Amino acid sequence: MRRLPPRKLDPNYVAPMLTLNQGKDRVVEMFGARDYTLKEIEKKLKKRLEPQLMKELLEWVAVQSWFPTEENMTEQFVRALGRRKKGQNYINQKLKAAGLKSVKISAEVELEKALELLKVKWDETEFQGLGFKELQKQKAKVIRFLAGRGFNLSTASQAYNSYFKTGKVDNYDEEY
Repeated sequence: MRRLPPRKLDPNYVAPMLTLNQGKDRVVEMFGARDYTLKEIEKKLKKRLEPQLMKELLEWVAVQSWFPTEENMTEQFVRALGRRKKGQNYINQKLKAAGLKSVKISAEVELEKALELLKVKWDETEFQGLGFKELQKQKAKVIRFLAGRGFNLSTASQAYNSYFKTGKVDNYDEEY
């Protein structure tokens, strides 16, 4: 079992403040791992730098030629989260947190990702032969599963109907 250093266990521990040069070194290390937006850099280092030094650091980063454009960062986020089969809502939340503009992903791509997730999680014939109540419980479970991964209700319902071959659209209440 890996042991944490004592300072990590101390709730009163405060990380030491960084100088401007140490902040620059930290940003270079961060960019060595992946690209960051200005908002992400500020969020990561705001507790470790004085406000004036943070302003100077962000100006320095913005001037660097290795700093990515907003379009490139958005594309990287969408591609990476798309590979992880995340839905449009989840992707847009992450983009907003990074200080980037939201995107619109085509319905076909969203449906394809949702179907791939369902194939991994459930067998196509798993819900056949269930009673009405059990079927509704299982459908709710599938919809919650997809919603938790950022898919909207219409995409989740369409994926459910397509994958489990119910053939009906459940956008209305059948009792009325």
